[in-house]
Amino acid sequence: MTRNYLLGTRYGEEKKDSNRPKFSQLVRHDAGIIGDKSTSKVIANQTKVDPRTVERAGTFAKAINTIVTNTGISRKDILTGVIKGTMKDINALALLGPGTQQRVITLIKEKKESDVKDATKKVEKEERDRVIREIEEKERQTKEIQRKEREEKERIEIERIRAERAERERIENERIEKERLAREKAKKESGFNPVFSIITFRIAFIPLMCVIFASFAPLLVKH
Repeated sequence: MTRNYLLGTRYGEEKKDSNRPKFSQLVRHDAGIIGDKSTSKVIANQTKVDPRTVERAGTFAKAINTIVTNTGISRKDILTGVIKGTMKDINALALLGPGTQQRVITLIKEKKESDVKDATKKVEKEERDRVIREIEEKERQTKEIQRKEREEKERIEIERIRAERAERERIENERIEKERLAREKAKKESGFNPVFSIITFRIAFIPLMCVIFASFAPLLVKH
């Protein structure tokens, strides 16, 4: 793993700056190698490996540097197997976010997981579960908001119905009161007075009784 890292680091360095002479370029001229060959092929020719091996080593070295930058772990811990993982596992870890990388390294350091692969699986599951919980919580909050909005609409509708009913009752009471006042006014304007009518009737009734009595008096004397 250390050899791959060193090979990859060399590959990355020699590709980094095309404006300055590189070790591989110098070797090209010395060895009579054609100048348009890629850096990976030049290094592969020098180290007797396949160019794809050089390129994979470059990806691996870049992955280690990314993890070291994001987590603060030492390269030695990865290269010596303190943090256990294959090149494939290390490369996959480097593609994850900094927080996920830190969590994976922490699980391994705390001996809660044995290697990068298992720790990554656990962290990814934790992340999926967290996302699911967040979605469920958002759904719950949305339903709660909808419920409150529905209840508020129902409350407003009930208040509206009550207000309309109260207004109808007020209008009806005003109509009844106006009719009552109108009847009383009409009675007053017609001059009708129940007390005065009774007194008048009694005054008129007394003379009438006297006339009737006078008419029947002779008959009563004869008998």
